[in-house]
Amino acid sequence: MPRDDVPIASTLALVAVLGGGCGHEDDGAPDLSSAIGGADASAGPIACGPAGAPADAIHTLWHDGQTFVTWADVAAADAGTGYRYDVYRALHPISDATLADAELVARGVLNNSGKLFGTAFTEAARIDVSPAPGPWEQPAGMTVIAPDAGPLPPWTGLFVHTATEEACAYYAVVATDVAGHPVEPVVPGHNATTTPVAEHVAPMQPIKLYDSKRRGIYWPNTDITGATDLPLRVVLHASNAAGGGAGEYGDYYVYYADETMGYLFPTGRRRRRRSPIRSPRRVSCG
Repeated sequence: MPRDDVPIASTLALVAVLGGGCGHEDDGAPDLSSAIGGADASAGPIACGPAGAPADAIHTLWHDGQTFVTWADVAAADAGTGYRYDVYRALHPISDATLADAELVARGVLNNSGKLFGTAFTEAARIDVSPAPGPWEQPAGMTVIAPDAGPLPPWTGLFVHTATEEACAYYAVVATDVAGHPVEPVVPGHNATTTPVAEHVAPMQPIKLYDSKRRGIYWPNTDITGATDLPLRVVLHASNAAGGGAGEYGDYYVYYADETMGYLFPTGRRRRRRSPIRSPRRVSCG
C-alpha cells in the first residue's frame, strides 16, 4: 500500500511532455482544452477520448516520448481521499474480460494526482487546490501537461507513461478503496480508452510552469533573456521528507521522471527499461 504522506510515481517528477493518434473533447468530461494548450498538433499533443463519455472519461495525450493519462476522480475534496486508482496498459482494448491480460503500470495512485506534489506531501495539502497568493508565481494548485497550456482542472487524476517501444496502446483506470479493492468495473468509453494512442520512443522534454518575469521581487536581475553559452549551476538537496520546490527566481519547469531516474512504479515488478533513443519506423494507429 502506498503511504498517504508520500507522492506516488505517476506525478512524481519536476518537469515533462506528451503526443498521440486521435482526438476530440467530450461534452461531459473535464474541460482539458486549456490544459492541452495551443501546441501544434502536428508536432505534439493530441487528446484521445471517447465521444459522449461520462464526466470521468479517460483521456490520453502523447508528446515527446510520454503518454499522459488523465481522468476525473470519482469524488472530489474530502470525499476523494477514500479512493485510489490502478492504471492498466495494453496493446488491445481493455474490458473486464481482458483486464487480466493488461499490464498494471501503476497501483494505488493517490486522489487528485494532477496536483503539483512539490510540497503536497500530506492528505490535507493534496486536496488544497488554491493558487499561490500573488503577486509572484509559486508552486501551488494543479500541474500542467503541455507547453503553453493552463493547469489541469481540480480533482483530475494523472499518470505518465514513458514509451519504451513503438505501439498503439490502450489504457484503463480502475478506482479502488484505500485497501486496493476495486470499487468499479472496467467500462470502455468510461474508464477505459476505446481508441489507441500512438506511442513513440523520443527524448522527454520539460514543460515551463512559470516564467522568470513572474518569479520573485528580483526578477529584473534573474530574467531569462534567451542568451546562449551561459554557465549552468545545478544544486541537489534533500527535502528531509518536507517537500519543496526550486528557488524563487528564474523560469520554473515541471518534468515527469521514470524508473531509470530513480522513481519506482508500485506494481510489484520492475518495468522494462527504455530503449536507446533512435528513429524507428513510427506506428500508425489508424
